[in-house]
Amino acid sequence: MRFRPLLMTLAIVGTLGTVPPQLQAQTPSQNAAAKALFVEGRTFWDDGNFPDAEKKFRDALTRYPRAEQSDKTAFYLITTLIKLEKIDEARTEIRSFNRNYPHSTWRSDVEEKRITVGMPGTPFGGIYRFQGPLPVPIPLVSAMPPQVHAPGGYTVGLTFTPNASFEQEAFRVIIQADANKAILLAKERLKANPSDPVIVSNFSVIAGSGSPQAFPFFISVASDGPVPNTQTQARFWIGRLNNAQDAVGKAFIALTADRSLPVVVDVLNESNPVERNNFLKQVVQYPSLEKVNALERVFNATTVQPFRSQIVESAATIPESAAREFLTDVAMNEREYPVRLMAIHALGTRKDVDVKLLGDIMKTLPRARPTEPAVSPRAKKDLGAVRGQASRNANSN
Repeated sequence: MRFRPLLMTLAIVGTLGTVPPQLQAQTPSQNAAAKALFVEGRTFWDDGNFPDAEKKFRDALTRYPRAEQSDKTAFYLITTLIKLEKIDEARTEIRSFNRNYPHSTWRSDVEEKRITVGMPGTPFGGIYRFQGPLPVPIPLVSAMPPQVHAPGGYTVGLTFTPNASFEQEAFRVIIQADANKAILLAKERLKANPSDPVIVSNFSVIAGSGSPQAFPFFISVASDGPVPNTQTQARFWIGRLNNAQDAVGKAFIALTADRSLPVVVDVLNESNPVERNNFLKQVVQYPSLEKVNALERVFNATTVQPFRSQIVESAATIPESAAREFLTDVAMNEREYPVRLMAIHALGTRKDVDVKLLGDIMKTLPRARPTEPAVSPRAKKDLGAVRGQASRNANSN
């Protein structure tokens, strides 16, 4: 009998030794590896590369299911699947999330996604007829369309307990029904609460609406918002606007042609290079020569060299002669040598530039000035390569 405690102890130890590795807590090195996979996935996600983001998030959860931030990774996997329109897989992951992470701080966010994909127990996914007074703020209810169509083909009445998830979904419905009206409502709500989660969580929907009011809206939020996170989110979505019917180009020209120019410049100065580059790609698609004038106004108004270089690089893709004239002016008169050299390179790749023009530009380059370096041997080599490319362009014509 005296050996029974020892046998029981050995039995317990033996049982613990058979616990599957995936149910055990991860080691610090495994946590670090899981975090690295998540960061890679989040980078893909931010760039809109959702297929690769899904692979990274799944890899992290498969290899390190008990990592410290596995609940966060699982949430991002759900959002990625929704982006990829893999709705059934997203629903499966939502069910798994609630089983695996019952006490996670991400549960409320996952519940919002449950509404988005119209899982059982939520009202959305069909045709909605709004009946009676709804338990949401009056401004939001008054903006509701009388009937909204969505996949599913059934009708439901809305009788819910007030909660943020419902308001967020209700506002998404408004954006899809009338984006311009929704943006006006968003402005009013952000005045009352600059970090209103109902509005901020729907920034992506506003950005994807294709409304010509989306760019001015995000500019105003990014410049006037007293909450840094809201401002950062607004700048992020400026670089990811839907350019339906050239909405971005039209709005950019309008805002830079009036007193809003300094505001636009300040916001774009604060945006990161990727956001600015994505935005400028949308602008140059607009089929109007006014875009060149708008780019030139912003170029002259900003002092941020990387941004000025990006504007020159964007203008280089515009085939019209107005862009060539802008680039020629920069190549001859710009005081910042890196920007000037980029303009010269851009001209060297164009079919409407001859060798004589490049020769005239090279003659304007100073040997040395207090405000800019002397032309180095490497720079001379670069300029010679540009001139040679222009010569080849001329011969090919």
